[in-house]
Amino acid sequence: MEARILSYQLSFKKLSKELYEKDKMTYEKCIQLIRLKELLDKGGKLRRANKPTKKGTLLLFDVVKDSDELKEELDKVIGGGGR
Repeated sequence: MEARILSYQLSFKKLSKELYEKDKMTYEKCIQLIRLKELLDKGGKLRRANKPTKKGTLLLFDVVKDSDELKEELDKVIGGGGR
């Protein structure tokens, strides 16, 4: 029997609504860096970033299926692509 992870979520307490309202550029850069790290380390592609709250931001990732999808997502992240 084989088990595969298809998706996962991460919560970032420091990426709060307060940071978003105070310094949106820093908030967005942090999201981009997390996207890149997850893609390179775990092959995770951002599916959804929930709205920031006072408790932080929840990010949901799907695992890429093949090298073509990985390259496509990497181009989006490095090219400054949106979510």
